[in-house]
Amino acid sequence: MNSCQNLAIYILKELVKAGAEKAECNIKHEKTDELSISDNQIETLSSNILTYIEMKAIKNNKASIVRVYSNDIEEINTTIKMCIQAVENSIVEPGEDISETCSSILLIIPAEKDEILMYNRLKNFIDDVHTQYPKVILSEGSILYSEKEHIYRNTNGANLVEKYGYYNVWSGFNAKDEDDVSSSFGFTYRFKKLDKPIIECFNARELLQSATDSIRPYSATDKFIGTVICTPDVVYEIFQLICSLLISDQPLIQETSRWKENLGKKVASEKLTISSIYSNPEFCLGGAHVSWSGFINRDCTYIEKGVLKNFMVSLYGSRKTGITQIHNEGKGISITPGSKKLNEIITEIPKGILLYGFSGDDPNESYEINGVVQSGFAIENGKKTYALTDTMISCNLLDMLNNIHEISSEVWQDGESSIPYISFNNITIIKK
Repeated sequence: MNSCQNLAIYILKELVKAGAEKAECNIKHEKTDELSISDNQIETLSSNILTYIEMKAIKNNKASIVRVYSNDIEEINTTIKMCIQAVENSIVEPGEDISETCSSILLIIPAEKDEILMYNRLKNFIDDVHTQYPKVILSEGSILYSEKEHIYRNTNGANLVEKYGYYNVWSGFNAKDEDDVSSSFGFTYRFKKLDKPIIECFNARELLQSATDSIRPYSATDKFIGTVICTPDVVYEIFQLICSLLISDQPLIQETSRWKENLGKKVASEKLTISSIYSNPEFCLGGAHVSWSGFINRDCTYIEKGVLKNFMVSLYGSRKTGITQIHNEGKGISITPGSKKLNEIITEIPKGILLYGFSGDDPNESYEINGVVQSGFAIENGKKTYALTDTMISCNLLDMLNNIHEISSEVWQDGESSIPYISFNNITIIKK
């Protein structure tokens, strides 16, 4: 056994010795090497080693979870005592439990890290942006290689191990011309290998051009009802709202979800199919396969042609609601694309917005969404026109899902998801 395995065994043994009836332990050990960008310049390579430990104890139907960022045995012993003390002070919660016995080892390790290639890819990206998008300022970003090991063990005998490595590239930027500055744009990609220039990855060129085109924005003309095309980044945020408000533990346990009784029923446009595909070989999902609750994530479809197929409940959520746990935590999101190109969809819209970024308060209990367009472009008479500022959007999440106009054939694949553009009808657009 390696040191992380020995440490997990030790923690479980000490928790039981201290009075825990059941216990589980997650240990994540990671080594990261990172090259960063600051104001269009590459900074020195930095390296970091981190051990993160999470332990859970259950006693008399009471549970506690505590965490520590250290593998120092004295700190761990102190944390074990804190965990047991927290159990004693917790409230009785019959739904708490740990996973059943299971054993699995996943090895998802790409090629060895190549620091020279990392530097060259980042340097070439800076040069490409300077040459091809001269008004863009790369304010921040990095390229990193990370190797991680995640171990889950519990007192039922479960032993799950996932070892993996990946490259991650991200950048934040805007564009400037004299005193005028665009809104902020950015991207994050995860790779198994650095086999092509960063500027050629996924949607990098589109976002760099959008920043350039956003330097001198205008507000929407007046209040109107129009069609909003959401870029894949915004579509993913909508999926997160679906999770947090409709299909996950909290809204189902608290019975605030309007979908709680809708399993097997139509909840969205028949054009919409949302799945979570951990097995997709094009994804780089190292670290997501082994759940921190002690199971291997499986593929799952949440919405199929508008029909709700599954809920995203944990073991605790399943025990509290009676809903079957499907062993899926919603990574590797894939939304089935449509048949029309983005440009074709734009030509069908008399008045609307191509939305790249949105900021607003959490939806209210009626699922009303109100917020500001952070970055986007007006669509007028079937054409993408000027960049927007001082513009607000108002809509209802449930109505949006049933008022899908089109889904694009193009998708953004960032290594962790595959998502198309989606256009929604009947959105209220307001001059701020």
